Amino acid sequence: MQCVNVTLKYNYAGQPLVPSLPLIGLPVPTSLIASAMVQLNPENLF
Repeated sequence: MQCVNVTLKYNYAGQPLVPSLPLIGLPVPTSLIASAMVQLNPENLF
């Protein structure tokens, strides 16, 4: 078995997905991070 791990990091401060709303003042993250792992059986790949 093999494990494959993928991690994505998005610069939210530089490219926000949702514009900030005036007068609300909610804190926004500087980056968003997601991670996923899958276990693969090489016999089933081909």
